Amino acid sequence: MPQLTIKGIGPEKVQSWYQQLSQIVAQVSGADRKDVKVDQVSTVQFGGEESFAKVEVLWLKGRSQQVQDETAAAITAFLQERGHPFVQVTFTNLPAADFYENGRHY
Repeated sequence: MPQLTIKGIGPEKVQSWYQQLSQIVAQVSGADRKDVKVDQVSTVQFGGEESFAKVEVLWLKGRSQQVQDETAAAITAFLQERGHPFVQVTFTNLPAADFYENGRHY
């Protein structure tokens, strides 16, 4: 963990960026690079003028507000440098007791 879900950007772009993006997130958040996962979800946006990049970050609760702020800034900068001027980043801070792998607490 962290797990990033990216919407509003095509799978080809996300695939070409995921290693670099996951390395940046690992460095800023203090996570091991191998634990950062990146998913791309294709969506159709209704309403609004145009689609924009949306990144949902799911991670275990316990990181500081400063780490969260720095992670959001790093993700935003990374995507803006690649032609996505408006980036929305949201976080879900999951209590460890609510996270299981293969039926066992993480």
